[in-house]
Amino acid sequence: MFKAGEGAGRSGSFFFFSHDRKFIIKTMTQDELDLYLERLPAFKQYFNSNDASLLAKIFGVFTVNT
Repeated sequence: MFKAGEGAGRSGSFFFFSHDRKFIIKTMTQDELDLYLERLPAFKQYFNSNDASLLAKIFGVFTVNT
């Protein structure tokens, strides 16, 4: 079961937390997605060079259509 909450940030994104709080699901705007995809190669290079990084790792980006 997940808990959900609305972020206090400017984007108003929703955050969903796993029961053990090890995983977070965050909604993204199209602009946020575009920026993330633009910077993805740099993130990959950074994480490959810094195994002990404390930056949050993104395990996937998904689109849900209703």
